[in-house]
Amino acid sequence: MHFTILALLAFSYNFVCIGAARFTVPVHFSVFHDQNNQADGNFPDGVLQQQMQVLNSFTQQIGLTFQIASVRRIPVPYNVLHGSHAGNNVERNLKQYRQGNVQALNIYTVGSNPNGGSTSATFPQDYNSDPRNDGIVIDYGFLPGGRYSGYNTGKALVREVGHWAGLFNTYDGGCGGNGDGVDDTPAELPGASGCPAGRDSCPNKPGVDPIHNMMDSTDDNCRLLGELEAERQG
Repeated sequence: MHFTILALLAFSYNFVCIGAARFTVPVHFSVFHDQNNQADGNFPDGVLQQQMQVLNSFTQQIGLTFQIASVRRIPVPYNVLHGSHAGNNVERNLKQYRQGNVQALNIYTVGSNPNGGSTSATFPQDYNSDPRNDGIVIDYGFLPGGRYSGYNTGKALVREVGHWAGLFNTYDGGCGGNGDGVDDTPAELPGASGCPAGRDSCPNKPGVDPIHNMMDSTDDNCRLLGELEAERQG
């Protein structure tokens, strides 16, 4: 199982400090790119370091650190990979490069997402049935300095790590569901965009929409670290 409990605490709107425990998650990057075209994923090495700094700024307060264990650059752009595996699951073809055990996070960056969306992540409960499919696929345009204005500070990957650790979107299940799975997160439907202060899409439920929560779909500048509550255990 991934570091699910720790990550649930880390990504919820109210953080909880659980003693002095320290955990390091090894991160393996597989960078799919066209070696002659930065627009198709051949970004500088420093982008990954910037991304890890953003991710760790959200997790180190509870003793959880993500550390680059390897970077494998694969000079095969997505359009070539797709063309050579027509009719197959392209994402699975990316993930043949997976490394590490259940505690390792594998991140696959591409010039365009193989599922036609921006990002995708597996959940902890998916691991036992299909361990080779574990990990995150993300369009590199969502990494720091990428081409998606408003969503290019690195928080898109933070959100996907939340999924990988077991959190759902704040708006999953709508006004009658459990949202991200954290009890103190207000209900919401649909996910917000921009940064709509005071939005209350579920007026019959407590609280206004959690637009600052990392598991919402608002702009990067709207999603914040959250409040820190101290709870000593053990």
